[in-house]
Amino acid sequence: MSGTMKRSKQVHLGLPGRLLEVAIMIGMDEETGLINRSYERARSEQPCEDLWAANYQPHLLDIVSGAQVGNNIALMNINGKNTYLPQDWRKNLRRVSQQNRRQSNTPRRMKSIRKLRQRANRDEEVPLSTDFLSNLPNICLPDDSRVHQTEPSSQISFLVLTDLSGTRHYAAVLTFYRAFFATKPSDSKVYRLIDSRQPKPYIATIDSCEEWKLCYVPQCVCFVSEMPYFDVLRTCLSCLQKEAKPFVGDSETYRKILQKYVTNMSIILSPPPSISLNFTLCGLPIRLHPSDDPAQPNFISDFDLQIPHQIFVGKEKELFEVLAHILLEHRLVFVSSNYSLITLTIEALLSHLRPFTWPHQYVPVLFSEIIDMVACPGIFIMGCHSCHKEEIKSVDNEQIVVDLDTGTLTRCAAFDVNNGVVASCRDYAEPNFPESVVKKTTCKLEMKRMSRNSAGKMSRPSPVSLEEMKREEMEDRDICNMQMEEVFMEMMVDLFGDAITHLDHETNQFQTDKFLENVLPEDLPFYSKVTKTYMFRKFIQERLKRTHDKFARLAESKEKKAVPLRSKPGRKGRNNSKVVRSMLVAPVMNGAKNGKTLKKLEKMRRHNSTTSGTLPLDFSPISEPFSMRKVATDLPFEKVKTPVHSITLPTFPKQGTNFDAGHFYKRCVELVDDVLSKMPSPPPTTDELDTFESTESTSSESESGRRRAALLIFRGCYYIANCDYKRGLRDLHATAKEDYNMFPESTIKKIMTSLGDDERQLMRMETFYEGDHFYDGKKRHESSSYFKGQDLPYNAVEKSAFARILEKSDISSEEEIINQLFDILSADQSKVDPEVFAAFYQTWKQSRHECEMAARSITEANLHGVLQESEVILKISQVVWSNRSNGRLLITSRKILFFTDGYYECKVMIRFTDIREMKIGKHKNLFRTKSTLVIKYDEDATLKVGLGTETEMWLAFVEELKIGRILSRDWKDHSMSLISATQSVIIADALYQVAKDEVDFMSIEEARTCVKKFCKLTKLQESGQLDAVPLQTFEMLVLRIDSAPKESKKTSVESILYSPTGSSRIWVALQSGKVRMVDGTSWSLDTRPIKDCSGKLTCMLVANAQELWVGSADRNIYVIRIDQMKKNRVLHEHGSALVSIVQCAGRVVSASSDGMLKVWKEGLTKSERSINVVHVPLLSVCTLLSRYLCCCTSQSIIILTAEGHQLQRLSTREFFTSSISDSHITACTCTEDGQIWCGDSCGAIYVWFKRKTVLTLTEDVNINERMKYLPRSTVLLFGVDSQRSVTCLLASSQLQMWVGDSHGDVTIVDIETVSQERVLQAHDSRVTCLCAIENRYVVSGSASKDGKIAVWRSSCIER
Repeated sequence: MSGTMKRSKQVHLGLPGRLLEVAIMIGMDEETGLINRSYERARSEQPCEDLWAANYQPHLLDIVSGAQVGNNIALMNINGKNTYLPQDWRKNLRRVSQQNRRQSNTPRRMKSIRKLRQRANRDEEVPLSTDFLSNLPNICLPDDSRVHQTEPSSQISFLVLTDLSGTRHYAAVLTFYRAFFATKPSDSKVYRLIDSRQPKPYIATIDSCEEWKLCYVPQCVCFVSEMPYFDVLRTCLSCLQKEAKPFVGDSETYRKILQKYVTNMSIILSPPPSISLNFTLCGLPIRLHPSDDPAQPNFISDFDLQIPHQIFVGKEKELFEVLAHILLEHRLVFVSSNYSLITLTIEALLSHLRPFTWPHQYVPVLFSEIIDMVACPGIFIMGCHSCHKEEIKSVDNEQIVVDLDTGTLTRCAAFDVNNGVVASCRDYAEPNFPESVVKKTTCKLEMKRMSRNSAGKMSRPSPVSLEEMKREEMEDRDICNMQMEEVFMEMMVDLFGDAITHLDHETNQFQTDKFLENVLPEDLPFYSKVTKTYMFRKFIQERLKRTHDKFARLAESKEKKAVPLRSKPGRKGRNNSKVVRSMLVAPVMNGAKNGKTLKKLEKMRRHNSTTSGTLPLDFSPISEPFSMRKVATDLPFEKVKTPVHSITLPTFPKQGTNFDAGHFYKRCVELVDDVLSKMPSPPPTTDELDTFESTESTSSESESGRRRAALLIFRGCYYIANCDYKRGLRDLHATAKEDYNMFPESTIKKIMTSLGDDERQLMRMETFYEGDHFYDGKKRHESSSYFKGQDLPYNAVEKSAFARILEKSDISSEEEIINQLFDILSADQSKVDPEVFAAFYQTWKQSRHECEMAARSITEANLHGVLQESEVILKISQVVWSNRSNGRLLITSRKILFFTDGYYECKVMIRFTDIREMKIGKHKNLFRTKSTLVIKYDEDATLKVGLGTETEMWLAFVEELKIGRILSRDWKDHSMSLISATQSVIIADALYQVAKDEVDFMSIEEARTCVKKFCKLTKLQESGQLDAVPLQTFEMLVLRIDSAPKESKKTSVESILYSPTGSSRIWVALQSGKVRMVDGTSWSLDTRPIKDCSGKLTCMLVANAQELWVGSADRNIYVIRIDQMKKNRVLHEHGSALVSIVQCAGRVVSASSDGMLKVWKEGLTKSERSINVVHVPLLSVCTLLSRYLCCCTSQSIIILTAEGHQLQRLSTREFFTSSISDSHITACTCTEDGQIWCGDSCGAIYVWFKRKTVLTLTEDVNINERMKYLPRSTVLLFGVDSQRSVTCLLASSQLQMWVGDSHGDVTIVDIETVSQERVLQAHDSRVTCLCAIENRYVVSGSASKDGKIAVWRSSCIER
């Protein structure tokens, strides 16, 4: 139990697409104290000493995530804290027994992000990255994190945040103030805080050096959701504030109340299209609106869309100018004194431009530490406090500053440093939004505003309850938002509706030139720029996919009210009148003159306008002259409007100790069952009618199918939340039969990749399963085994158990790395504290998971060629400044990547081998000076990235990976970079992240020292111990393969065997008792070793196409079925270790070290006969001329017949006068022409050849005389004092003899001249075996210090 890792309980997936992802508490309290923020320390040498004037660093205080599914487990109380599961109890024991590694007198944050994740939810993982959580405190309190003498009023702000994977999250933040007593000890720079509820005598005795002051400290509760339900989140936070305000000072009670709200909001599903959900919270009715577009689930208008119009009241020109800047993808910075106003204004503006979406960097709230991001090139929309306006206007960058407090735009762009003045921007000239569109949209907005008056309300009873007032407020807002959406959707149709007519679906292209030909000359500059933007290209891509959203239906169904005047012939562009670019169709009358034909064509036209994704071929687009009298002519919004059906959720279950969300899920399922049972069954499929009389019925059937699909999604998600994956996935798949546009593909893939192996195997048996390729995409993005929740050891971990855990978790398999990590975590003790190990392991696990999510996002963004199949992301930075744009810096196992925020575009891709120079530089702007990583590559290209305090660490990582990649390229050994260097970087980064997060783990300085220790290749290069690859070795080396990549202790390669029958296979027998298989075509190592053998494996033989015989030092022969890759039988007749298994004269001969030979017939389990050769240890046996046996001992070589008769004994001392007296034979082999070669312990080679005399066959002549061998030649390969011995020999052909030695080199000897040709530096340890592959390659194996297989070309020597 001390160091083992066991499979944990099943991890619940939770409710897919739930309303609330997580709730986070932020601020300062007793544990954190008041610490000056970093940007204030950077601006001034002396931090502000005034308690009321300084800004303080906020911290994460708590995380609450998801609905916890209860199991009726009794509570256990450990040190006054409640725990629910045995594993939690063990963690508390670790926490109780842990001794702090470092002591400090100042208050520090004791709750790390890792521990907050553990506390958040015992059933689910927190669905946010560490980068997201670490930046959230500064975002929630971006500038004003001061303490106050009097309690300010609470306020709510809104955020849009981009996660590490590129996913956008929407948040509402409640900021309130809690009373504390504060003081600063004389020996500290940090203010200490004490709860104001403490009695004054107790406070007076704590510290008498300074007076305790009553202050109000800001704290925040942040609700995070995947959907932009800003008003719903605001209402929930308001209810929380009302209920929890009396308990602000009681942290435990406040958390219980917060947990209740989080649980309630986490069991609510974000509604699918065509369904709205109603529920009640604290007596207030709340409605969740669905998205109108199934393909864009975040197209939700949950707040008042009139906010921009209230800001730009009387300034319509500025409003449309901002919209034009967004369409043209200009840099925009919104400033205001109200942070909530910034986010909601930007969101409303973006909603006006639907179906266009903003794909670039989007940071509506910039906090002071990252305000310098506005000085970066690239495309972005950002927001910050108006106090930074003057600084932003002076930044050397081209951008538009939108002041929401005054409703003005400042088109200052580049700051002229030389002249000290602000220069005008040439590229960012006034965008010239089409005037006709501006007039029409302004007029319609005015008409809609005038239609909204209080006269209608006077005829209705006044609301007399809070519930009625809330309902009336929601209805008024919904009506207003619907009108705003209609006006701006019509504007977008006027602008880009006829782009559909210029789509070439056959070539999958957009005809830009033809589109621009029909644009008015004064509007041509605007359209020419818009068509070059990424937003427009993405819009066209969706149209080419025949996306049938509201925009497409409106563009196709706009009624023709008048026949327009055509453009004059010979004149480019439209007619002289001001026109609105719109999608109108008129039938081409080819001889149709009677009224019936006209009516039929009219029906066909209407049918196609409402059902078809593209225009019919017999329709032609025309333009309609703009007339102010026709402004009131609306598009047919009622025809394209999706009916929304309302569902009222059951009341929330009572919160308590044994709360079970499963009961609520079952009630929701029963609710949907009841609704589905009352719906009419879908009609049978019929053939297409000749006429279009059934258009209305078809439309109603489509609406019914869409509603059934939405209900199936609703029910399926609640099945999944209740762990009924089979029914849930069946419902989600069934939506394709009702309405394929509603098919939740991404949700299904996410669920399937999150399931365990057992659950997934059950799903494969279901009819709805569509194959692994649908769910997984590429195998490289499958969820890793190390993230499937494992129980950590709760006792101290010894070194052996520590190594097993690291091997099993794929953290590392190198003994040197494991030993180094053990020494660091154990603080040079004999065991690792379980809490210390848990901190490292969980941080490493979270980091790997986030890197995999980023890799999946890159793949889903269709960025081809960026990541290769086996390439792994090692580290991801936060959103940082660079000389290309704002974005994230990524290190992979092969290259450096720089992405824009969200992974939409890869700005820079640098291979490690292309790097010419790296250094640490400084970047200075108007805000601050920051350390930057400078990378020079190619000839003139340079990448500068502002990484701040982590620059030195990034430089060390890149340098280590660069050296590893170069060594991998030169030595053709992928394990040098993909395993050794990458594992070192990942482990060093995990240690650094733990040091940042865990205050008692180690200091940042100690962590940086550990980073340098793990960069071992860099140290070897600096010390000059990395030698260059010799040219002869480089020319002949194909690659090197690690025989045991996942084992910490390298094992010796004892035997290598090539099997040419069937598929090309190379069998490798290891000292550890495993047999590995290498594919001879791809040189890939099979990941499934044969583990049925035991003892040290010494020799192998493929007896036939079905059986592999493996000899072992445990005296057994293991017969393995090749097709099954498992042991078939075991032969036990030998009395000592096996040394060789060969084929001779149609029989299998096995030899053991005691000199006993066994002759076997295929298929038998008992030998035919035994041959006793010698009484001295036998080294090896080889076949001579396919019918004789050559037995090698340390003193001589014995030649036998297949029947066991001795023909001749060869001794080096008897045959060669130049033999070294104290040497002994170490290896022996035979060539195809019958020569016998052997090597000795001093590095000498001895060669015998067969006698070629012809004898007359008579009764007096012995036939064995024909086999007499004579000495041919001898050669000393190494110097007398070299202390090298020959370890193995191989005749690769009739021309070359390959000789392996004890120092790891391979010498190639010419067989004809018995002279040395070249020496190859093969391994770091002795060469144990050699194997030839079809006279094309030679494979060598080495001892345990190296444990690798080297593949060589055998035919590249110039003769």
